Amino acid sequence: MKKSILVAIAIVILFCGGYLLNNKLLKDKEVSNYLQKTYELPAFEEDFPSPKKVNLMQVDLRGKDLSALDINDRSKDLFYAYFDTTTKWPSKDKMPKDYNPKEILDMGKDPGLEVRKLHKQGITGKNIGIAILDSPLKNKHKEYYDRIKHYEELFNPRTDNLMHGPAVASIAAGKTVGVAPKADIYYFAVNNTYTDKSGSSRYDFEKVAIAIDKVIELNKGLPKNKKIKVISMSMGCLPEDKGYKEFKEAVDKATKEGIFTISTSLPDTHGFEFTGAGRHPTNNPNEVSSYSAGKFWEGAIFSRKTPEQFLDSDKNCLYFPMDSRTIAGSNYDDEYTFYRYGAYSWIVPYISGLYVLACEANPEVTPELFWKTAMETSKATKVDYKSKTFEIKHVVSPVDLINKLKLLN
Repeated sequence: MKKSILVAIAIVILFCGGYLLNNKLLKDKEVSNYLQKTYELPAFEEDFPSPKKVNLMQVDLRGKDLSALDINDRSKDLFYAYFDTTTKWPSKDKMPKDYNPKEILDMGKDPGLEVRKLHKQGITGKNIGIAILDSPLKNKHKEYYDRIKHYEELFNPRTDNLMHGPAVASIAAGKTVGVAPKADIYYFAVNNTYTDKSGSSRYDFEKVAIAIDKVIELNKGLPKNKKIKVISMSMGCLPEDKGYKEFKEAVDKATKEGIFTISTSLPDTHGFEFTGAGRHPTNNPNEVSSYSAGKFWEGAIFSRKTPEQFLDSDKNCLYFPMDSRTIAGSNYDDEYTFYRYGAYSWIVPYISGLYVLACEANPEVTPELFWKTAMETSKATKVDYKSKTFEIKHVVSPVDLINKLKLLN
C-alpha cells in the first residue's frame, strides 16, 4: 500500500511537470537549459565596422554560461558587455578585480541624475496615467505588472522582439528602475509594419493614429484625478511614411486633450530636440560629470565637427540618460538585463516618466512649459573625444526641473 502511494505521487509529479518541486529549483533548471555555453569571450573593436558606425553589441553575454572561462585580464572588453541576471559568470578568481557584474547591474537600475531624491519626496507619479505603445508584454514582470490598468493588442502585434516592451515599460514606470515608479500603465501592443509591393518592410502610421485615438477615448472615461497625461512610443514617423498626416493629426488631437505624445519625432511634432547621454558602467549615475556622449552617435558627430561647431549646432538639444541602463528582462518575471548602450528607444520612456513626475508636481504643466523649464534648469558637462574636448550644454536636471515647476504652480 505504501509503495503504491509513492508510485502514485511519482506519477502526479511526472505528469504535472514537477510543479510540486521547489520553485527555485525549477527556475534554476529552466535557466540552465536556456543558457548557451561560451568558450571564448568576444573582444570589442572600437573601429568595427567603422568609428562612425561602430557595432555596439560585440560583447553580448545575455543568456550565456561563461563558467568555463578564465577572464581575469579581460576587463577592457567586459566594460562593453551586455548581460542579464541569467548570465553565469566564472568563479571570482577567474574574474577581473575591477569588474563586478552585480554592482554594475545594481547601479544601472538607478534612473540617474538624482531622480530617486524626487521619489523620496513623494513625487512618484502615483495615480497619473502613462500610455505605452510598443511590442507585446508576454511576461508579468514585478517591475510593472501590478500597475497595468489596461492591456490591448492591435493589428496582430509581432512577437519576434519581446524584449522591447518590458524595457520601455520599466524605464518609464518600473518599480525600482523607472522614472515614475507608481504611475498607472495603459499598454497598447501595436504592429504598424507592412510589406510593400517590392517586398520591403514599411511602417503604417495610420495604425499608430488609431492607437492614439484609442488612448484618447479611453482617457475620457477615466476619473479626473487619474487621467492619462502622456503617450510614450519609441518610434518615429517621417513625412514619407504611410499615415504621416493621420499621425500628426492624432498627436495634435491628443495635445488638445491634455496628453503629451512623446516619440522619436518630437522635433517634428513639438519642435523639441533631444538625444541620449552615455555613461561608463562604474561612474555614478547621479553626477552630471559622469555623463558623456551617447556611444551610438559620438563617432558620427564628433569626428566631423570642431568643438565650436558642435556647441553651435547643439545649443537647443536636451540630453537624457541612455547608456548603461538595467531594465526588466523578457524571459522571467524577475529577470533584469544590463544594456551597455542604448538608443532613442531608451530615451523616450525616460522623458515620458519625467513628464509624469512634472504633472504631479504641477498639474497645470504643458509640454511647452515642461521643455522650456527643463532647458532652463539643465546642467553642462564636458566630454573628451580623440584629443578634443566638447561641451554638452543641456543635460536634464530632474530635481531642479521639478522644483521650479512646483514654484510655477
